[in-house]
Amino acid sequence: MSENELCIRVACTLDKCYTDTIVDHINKAASDPANGICKRKRELIEDKILSGESIIAFSDSGEWAGFCYLHTWENGMFVSSCGLVIADGWRSYGIAQLIKEAIVELVKNKYPDSRLFGLTTSSAVMKINSKLGYNPVTYAAVTIDPEFWQSCKTCSNFPILQSKEYKNCLCTAMLYQPNKM
Repeated sequence: MSENELCIRVACTLDKCYTDTIVDHINKAASDPANGICKRKRELIEDKILSGESIIAFSDSGEWAGFCYLHTWENGMFVSSCGLVIADGWRSYGIAQLIKEAIVELVKNKYPDSRLFGLTTSSAVMKINSKLGYNPVTYAAVTIDPEFWQSCKTCSNFPILQSKEYKNCLCTAMLYQPNKM
């Protein structure tokens, strides 16, 4: 793969055709507790594509390669990066890092005063986040919006989160503050 074979950008109406593929990949990844990712509904992913709240990667021939989206909490004070998924044939090319870099830029442009966070069990994602300037934090440092924590219901690790009263789980919380960089 060369750089000119790959397009990474804010998703738009033209990318609606990738919705089912993205949902299938996210939901497949959610079946493995090691991924710490939640299942997503088609309507949510389509909305994130149409609203310009996501980053998509695909080849110049139109083959889907990866995706990640944003979700705002507490009137935009917090923004979470969610649903990072890379197509099987596109792993090991650094696409996750490129998508996460694009997510950071999207947040800087759309929500410059927010705090960007993510939860993950993936050591690869933690490494990428660290390179980008995220720092590990306690769950108390991210949104207190109960709806956020309810969105974790489809994660296979949700019983752990509940038993810890939403203060800890297998995921590591990481925080990035665009206005501090």
